[in-house]
Amino acid sequence: MLRACRSCDAAFVYWCQDFYSIAASRILEKKLPGLGHLVGRYYTFLERRQMRQADHVVHITDAFRAQTDRWGIPSEKVSVIPNWGVIEEIPVLDRNTAWAAEKGLKAGSRFVYSGTLATKHNPKLLSELARAVENEGEVVVVAAGVGVDTLSREAEDGALPALTLLPLQPFDRFPEVLGAADVLVAMIETEAGEFSVPSKILSYLCAGRPIVLAAPEDNLAAQIVSSTGAGRVVAPGEINGAIAAARDFAADPEAAAHAGAAGRAYAEAHFDLPTVAAAFESIFIPILGNARDTAASTSIAHL
Repeated sequence: MLRACRSCDAAFVYWCQDFYSIAASRILEKKLPGLGHLVGRYYTFLERRQMRQADHVVHITDAFRAQTDRWGIPSEKVSVIPNWGVIEEIPVLDRNTAWAAEKGLKAGSRFVYSGTLATKHNPKLLSELARAVENEGEVVVVAAGVGVDTLSREAEDGALPALTLLPLQPFDRFPEVLGAADVLVAMIETEAGEFSVPSKILSYLCAGRPIVLAAPEDNLAAQIVSSTGAGRVVAPGEINGAIAAARDFAADPEAAAHAGAAGRAYAEAHFDLPTVAAAFESIFIPILGNARDTAASTSIAHL
């Protein structure tokens, strides 16, 4: 893409959602000693090179600045625009959604996970939660990724009767997926927590449901959930703590409603699209001007 931009005198802005290479490198080194380190170093080289050659880098959190500083990217080439959820597309719904009825979800407490379930997510939290709530509700996992395969194997022969596995749903049903939950669940491993922010949390906030998040406390998503009172945060390895938090919310509708309302209030205050668009335009306009000046100078030089 960078080469294509340069060939047509277009500016290239790197929108950094995650440091994929670093998170992948840490996980691969753990799972594939030796080979994983080499693969991780190669992808880190590629990611660093793209950022260095970009006209500008946009981070989603200030915490990412430390890494681009280490990579020698000038601070004036780096801006921060936090991610947002599509709040106008995700209203607060009654839990008895049409989608829940179509999928035959049970009437008891529902603990919902929706999104990717990759190597940076620990599916064991979900399977253990399903075991814990077998007599009081169900865990609904609407996901794609290697973690789904792991859960499928665990659930063979009816071993996890309280676990319902579903593929990712069409976006127009997504609000109903989240609305069907009593508690929304998310997690991210320690190795990825510094360089990855679970974007699903932003959608969860819009849905107005309490959130249980297993993540490092310095992760941006964890900070939002904790500071707003939108749910509870536990360390990635504290599976029992996450289960207890989820069951507490399910057993206390008043606390659940309070947390859900706090999350929704945060979303309404921070997910204003015109404000986000203005922030991006303040970055794009100067860069586009520089690109045109460079293109004009190049054209004159060839006359």
